[in-house]
Amino acid sequence: MSPARSQGRSTAEGLRKMQKWFRKSLICSSASVNWVFQEFETQRYLTGILEDHGFEIELGVARNAKCLDWGPWSNGSGSPVIALGSGVDGIPQSNQKPGVAYRDPILSMAPGHGEGHKIGAGCKYCGALNVKELMEREDIDGTLMIWPGVAEEQLGSKAFFVRDGVFDGVDVNLFSHVSSNFSVTWGHTSGNALVSAQFRFTGETAHSAGSPWGGKSALGRSHASRSGLGVQERKICVLRKRSHYIIVEGGDQPNVVPQTATIWFYFREVDYPRVVEMYDAAKLMARGAAMMTGTEIDTIMTVGSAWNRHFSKPVAEVTQTNIERSGFQNGPRQICLSERTPA
Repeated sequence: MSPARSQGRSTAEGLRKMQKWFRKSLICSSASVNWVFQEFETQRYLTGILEDHGFEIELGVARNAKCLDWGPWSNGSGSPVIALGSGVDGIPQSNQKPGVAYRDPILSMAPGHGEGHKIGAGCKYCGALNVKELMEREDIDGTLMIWPGVAEEQLGSKAFFVRDGVFDGVDVNLFSHVSSNFSVTWGHTSGNALVSAQFRFTGETAHSAGSPWGGKSALGRSHASRSGLGVQERKICVLRKRSHYIIVEGGDQPNVVPQTATIWFYFREVDYPRVVEMYDAAKLMARGAAMMTGTEIDTIMTVGSAWNRHFSKPVAEVTQTNIERSGFQNGPRQICLSERTPA
């Protein structure tokens, strides 16, 4: 048997031995009722496993919340450096109950990982621990660096890691995400570029019943900015171009004209130039909405950004080879490490 095939078989056997821990990680991640950037219970469990296996855990990296951590482990010369990440993202009003494929929350209105972010961390950590064992047994040089994709859908931790140079010196960064199929890709993918931004308007308050004419509704201007952007999107009528929004701050009660209001947008386009163009158009709409009634834009805050992805062909080809060697088939079906893994 060739060394590569022998190593692959021993790694597969190691993964089978870790089925119980993998299932436990799914249950822990699913049941952790943590908001974005507050995934402390999930972090405590997962980093505890890594520490027990010799990884050095540093909390509060990238000048940010304590829920951001990374855990390196090195052998021999420490080169190459392989970073392993996956989404760990609490979503508002998502499911917390493991093992079900339908909505059945443990705590109503609470956040959870039910849409899939509970899976990646357990897979990635299982893989890392098995590769570490292989590197020790075969005396393979290298460094494994484990990091969490906290607040992934709010474009949080990955941008902070890059900004503060956490990935400087990393030779390859492997990231996994929940999907409807088991596959890899390379080059430009279907993922859009995205900008997250909040627009805060200020106006003048008044009593809505007694003297509404004396007020300048900040909430009305936030809706006007959204309406203008919607007209532009319908005119262009391109499926890849889209925006979503919520009203973060919209007043206190109906009989008081809102003096302040904040609308939060996600802007999506296929690449960096187009999404920036879309963001600039939204700024013009917001300024126009304010000018119509004498209100003002107090703040335009870029909350986060992410550009369209470009994946490595050599990494994709090696990964595909291992997928085929494992016996799994690509396709729109769930792939589990065992015959029955909690959803």
